Amino acid sequence: MRLERNNAQQAALAKAKLLAMMNHEIRTPLNGVLGIGQLLADTDLSAEQEKYVEILLSSGKHLMYVINDILDYSKLDANKLTLLKDIYNPLEAIQEVVDMMQGIAQEKI
Repeated sequence: MRLERNNAQQAALAKAKLLAMMNHEIRTPLNGVLGIGQLLADTDLSAEQEKYVEILLSSGKHLMYVINDILDYSKLDANKLTLLKDIYNPLEAIQEVVDMMQGIAQEKI
Protein backbone atom coordinates (compact mmCIF):
# COMPACT_ATOMS: atom_id res chain seq x y z
CA MET A 1 0.00 0.00 0.00
CA ARG A 2 2.89 2.37 0.75
CA LEU A 3 4.40 1.56 -2.62
CA GLU A 4 1.13 2.40 -4.38
CA ARG A 5 0.86 5.67 -2.44
CA ASN A 6 4.45 6.57 -3.30
CA ASN A 7 3.82 5.77 -6.99
CA ALA A 8 0.67 7.92 -6.97
CA GLN A 9 2.59 10.83 -5.40
CA GLN A 10 5.36 10.52 -7.98
CA ALA A 11 2.79 10.43 -10.79
CA ALA A 12 1.11 13.55 -9.42
CA LEU A 13 4.47 15.32 -9.22
CA ALA A 14 5.34 14.30 -12.79
CA LYS A 15 1.96 15.59 -13.97
CA ALA A 16 2.50 18.92 -12.21
CA LYS A 17 5.96 19.27 -13.80
CA LEU A 18 4.55 18.45 -17.25
CA LEU A 19 1.80 21.05 -16.89
CA ALA A 20 4.31 23.68 -15.76
CA MET A 21 6.49 22.90 -18.79
CA MET A 22 3.46 23.05 -21.10
CA ASN A 23 2.57 26.40 -19.60
CA HIS A 24 5.85 27.91 -20.73
CA GLU A 25 6.50 25.95 -23.92
CA ILE A 26 3.04 26.50 -25.42
CA ARG A 27 2.11 29.93 -24.10
CA THR A 28 5.35 31.65 -25.12
CA PRO A 29 5.06 31.03 -28.89
CA LEU A 30 1.29 31.54 -28.77
CA ASN A 31 1.80 34.94 -27.15
CA GLY A 32 4.22 35.72 -29.99
CA VAL A 33 1.64 34.76 -32.61
CA LEU A 34 -1.04 36.85 -30.88
CA GLY A 35 1.35 39.79 -30.56
CA ILE A 36 2.30 39.73 -34.23
CA GLY A 37 -1.35 39.29 -35.15
CA GLN A 38 -2.23 42.39 -33.15
CA LEU A 39 0.60 44.36 -34.79
CA LEU A 40 -0.71 43.24 -38.17
CA ALA A 41 -4.24 44.31 -37.18
CA ASP A 42 -2.91 47.80 -36.46
CA THR A 43 -1.64 48.24 -40.03
CA ASP A 44 -3.55 49.36 -43.11
CA LEU A 45 -5.41 46.28 -44.33
CA SER A 46 -8.16 45.62 -46.82
CA ALA A 47 -11.54 44.63 -45.40
CA GLU A 48 -10.88 41.00 -46.32
CA GLN A 49 -7.47 41.05 -44.62
CA GLU A 50 -8.97 42.65 -41.51
CA LYS A 51 -11.49 39.82 -41.28
CA TYR A 52 -8.72 37.21 -41.61
CA VAL A 53 -6.63 38.89 -38.90
CA GLU A 54 -9.69 39.12 -36.65
CA ILE A 55 -10.27 35.37 -37.10
CA LEU A 56 -6.56 34.70 -36.47
CA LEU A 57 -6.64 36.66 -33.20
CA SER A 58 -9.93 35.12 -32.11
CA SER A 59 -8.66 31.60 -32.82
CA GLY A 60 -5.44 32.30 -30.95
CA LYS A 61 -7.35 33.61 -27.94
CA HIS A 62 -9.57 30.53 -27.95
CA LEU A 63 -6.49 28.32 -28.06
CA MET A 64 -5.11 30.23 -25.07
CA TYR A 65 -8.41 29.62 -23.23
CA VAL A 66 -8.10 25.88 -23.94
CA ILE A 67 -4.52 25.87 -22.65
CA ASN A 68 -5.61 27.76 -19.55
CA ASP A 69 -8.41 25.24 -18.98
CA ILE A 70 -5.95 22.36 -19.18
CA LEU A 71 -3.69 24.08 -16.68
CA ASP A 72 -6.66 24.70 -14.40
CA TYR A 73 -6.91 20.94 -13.88
CA SER A 74 -3.63 21.10 -11.99
CA LYS A 75 -5.09 23.86 -9.82
CA LEU A 76 -8.15 21.70 -9.26
CA ASP A 77 -5.93 18.86 -8.05
CA ALA A 78 -4.19 21.24 -5.65
CA ASN A 79 -7.50 22.73 -4.43
CA LYS A 80 -6.41 26.17 -5.68
CA LEU A 81 -9.01 26.70 -8.41
CA THR A 82 -11.17 29.81 -8.14
CA LEU A 83 -14.23 30.48 -10.26
CA LEU A 84 -14.73 33.81 -11.98
CA LYS A 85 -18.00 35.41 -12.99
CA ASP A 86 -17.96 36.54 -16.58
CA ILE A 87 -20.50 37.79 -19.09
CA TYR A 88 -21.14 35.23 -21.80
CA ASN A 89 -22.87 35.95 -25.09
CA PRO A 90 -23.78 32.65 -26.82
CA LEU A 91 -24.62 34.31 -30.14
CA GLU A 92 -21.19 35.96 -30.22
CA ALA A 93 -19.54 32.63 -29.41
CA ILE A 94 -21.44 30.88 -32.19
CA GLN A 95 -20.47 33.58 -34.70
CA GLU A 96 -16.79 33.23 -33.73
CA VAL A 97 -16.94 29.47 -34.31
CA VAL A 98 -18.62 30.00 -37.69
CA ASP A 99 -15.95 32.54 -38.66
CA MET A 100 -13.14 30.19 -37.60
CA MET A 101 -14.56 27.23 -39.51
CA GLN A 102 -15.59 29.13 -42.64
CA GLY A 103 -12.20 28.77 -44.32
CA ILE A 104 -12.03 25.03 -43.65
CA ALA A 105 -15.59 24.56 -44.90
CA GLN A 106 -14.87 26.48 -48.11
CA GLU A 107 -11.84 24.26 -48.80
CA LYS A 108 -14.08 21.20 -48.68
CA ILE A 109 -16.53 22.58 -51.27
